Amino acid sequence: MMQALQDLWFGFGVAFQGSNLMWSFFGVLVGNLIGVLPGMGALSAISILLPLTYVMHPVPAILMLPASSTARSTAAPSAPSC
Repeated sequence: MMQALQDLWFGFGVAFQGSNLMWSFFGVLVGNLIGVLPGMGALSAISILLPLTYVMHPVPAILMLPASSTARSTAAPSAPSC
């Protein structure tokens, strides 16, 4: 149990490093920008960002892609029901 908590703490430490956090915010920004376009979804945002991940280090790339797909689900407001 103690080893699992130490590993979890280490993972959060890596995720909250400045450069990794910047790439996560970039993924959220691009996901929101793509998400507000009609007909574009989370798969489109990931498809647009995927070529960028080939030249990045693995940790920022892994943090950026889920952030872009999560941002899409919160980007568009729901339509009011009549």
